[in-house]
Amino acid sequence: MNLFQEMKNHLLLIGIISLILGVVLFIHPGFALETLCKIIGGASLLIGIGWILFLWVQNKKFVLTMVIGIILMLAGAYTLWFPEQVIRIINFIFVLFILCHSIQAFYQAYLLKQINDPNFKVIAMVGAIAVGMAILILWNPFSSLDALIMLIGASFILNGLSSLWIAFRYK
Repeated sequence: MNLFQEMKNHLLLIGIISLILGVVLFIHPGFALETLCKIIGGASLLIGIGWILFLWVQNKKFVLTMVIGIILMLAGAYTLWFPEQVIRIINFIFVLFILCHSIQAFYQAYLLKQINDPNFKVIAMVGAIAVGMAILILWNPFSSLDALIMLIGASFILNGLSSLWIAFRYK
């Protein structure tokens, strides 16, 4: 299997998981936060390990992807082992997740521009929207945790849709 097929499979998996999680959070914001932390922690840990193993097996030296994989792996492990502490600082952790996705989106837009794909602007806009959502969460104008959970769900939906869109752009 070539590198692009591996990337496409990875993006499809991430897209589907993010989309399902986002819809559940958006529709049911009262979802138990500790369970949510464990799901997000487990997913982040597995995604981070997956990225690192993928780069190691392929003998690739994509430093940015490696750094993001390590951050996701460490954040996921911490979230799994200390969910009660994570609940207290969930908005900051989620901002980190959004910013990692933004960096990845900007990098994907750069790669698409390199192959003269005219749709690179769409991915760059997704990255910019994600940065805006991160700023909004840090500003935290929400008076209830349910509204924050719904925004987190919307962010996962955006992440899932953009990952699926990028995956289907690979031939």
